[in-house]
Amino acid sequence: PRLAARLKKGIEETGRIVRYKSLERLSQSGFFITGHHCFDYLESMLLHLTRGGGKGALETLGPLSKNRFLPLVFLEDHELYEAYQSLSNLYPIFEDESNVDQSYKRNRIRSQILPNLVSEGMNAYRTYWNFHEWEEFTDKDLADGN
Repeated sequence: PRLAARLKKGIEETGRIVRYKSLERLSQSGFFITGHHCFDYLESMLLHLTRGGGKGALETLGPLSKNRFLPLVFLEDHELYEAYQSLSNLYPIFEDESNVDQSYKRNRIRSQILPNLVSEGMNAYRTYWNFHEWEEFTDKDLADGN
């Protein structure tokens, strides 16, 4: 809270800044991978829109942004669920306890709004890729060193 006050930013944004700076320091190349997925994108997009965000709110969390890569955005909704189920049987998955705190707007979006949108047929993967692009690599690109 003291750092957030000094930076004049919210607690969540300050936590994100600290996490990314720590990941950059831990990474020998400065490049890191996060576990963000298409549902995280929907949360961020809705959060930004509720704050009055413009079209930039629709392009948040790109698959490759600066030094951050998001491999899970390439999984369709059912594939993400299946991967989570498979991995949770092999490895302990820890949920941040703050994720259930309803005093945070992001958590209210996650627990109250997203389930309703999904029940109405919203597809997080399709929505994500409607607003993002990824240039696919071919064997020729790899051979050329591109």
